[in-house]
Amino acid sequence: MLRERKVRKSSAESRRRARQAASLRKTLANPEARARMSAAGKKSWAAQERRARASAKQKDAWTDHDVRVRRIEGIKKAWTPERREAQRTRMTKVMGDPELNARRLAGLRKALAEPELNARRIAALQKALADPAVRRRRIRNLKRTLSDPAINARRSARLKKMWADFYAGRAALAETAKTRNRGRGRPRMDERYNRAAILRKSGMLWREITRKLDPDYAKDPAAAMHRMRIGTERRMRSRE
Repeated sequence: MLRERKVRKSSAESRRRARQAASLRKTLANPEARARMSAAGKKSWAAQERRARASAKQKDAWTDHDVRVRRIEGIKKAWTPERREAQRTRMTKVMGDPELNARRLAGLRKALAEPELNARRIAALQKALADPAVRRRRIRNLKRTLSDPAINARRSARLKKMWADFYAGRAALAETAKTRNRGRGRPRMDERYNRAAILRKSGMLWREITRKLDPDYAKDPAAAMHRMRIGTERRMRSRE
């Protein structure tokens, strides 16, 4: 009887979660609803007291051994092979989109440039590494990762591509400098877009590319970046 009640309770809980998920998907499909939810969330989290309470609550929860074990087990169960594959596909799409990848890199650079965030990050890392159990676990995981041939092969391929893009971008800049130094005027538009495409693939931002390649950048930076982005993306699409 007890087992039957547990099964019925689990089934009812699953149906309730399914209804909630369907309702949330319906709500988020409406752009106006998403905008209202976003504005309300930003307004709520802008209050220092709200952030402090949430931070203290999470710290207290993670100090509870049982809570920590349950959360870690839940995270491990949530990352099923199907979810990992979906995440891999999504991130591959993001990394392959020049505009999305540029926004991602800009966000990382902005975060790394904030002294307060860096100080908190360093303090948290130092505190974690001061725990012998944490150090042993990190070393064990690192050794296991470095002994995996598939992971090593992916890392090697990624590094090779990164350095190839870097050298290609540096060569494009050197060629631009040569063209200008020969006194033959500004490079042709197709040559400029070809070099911009190479620099863009290497991770350089549109502002940096335009400043280096467009002689009219200082007159109107926004218009120059727009011209450079449109022309370069058109050239990149034509090569696909």
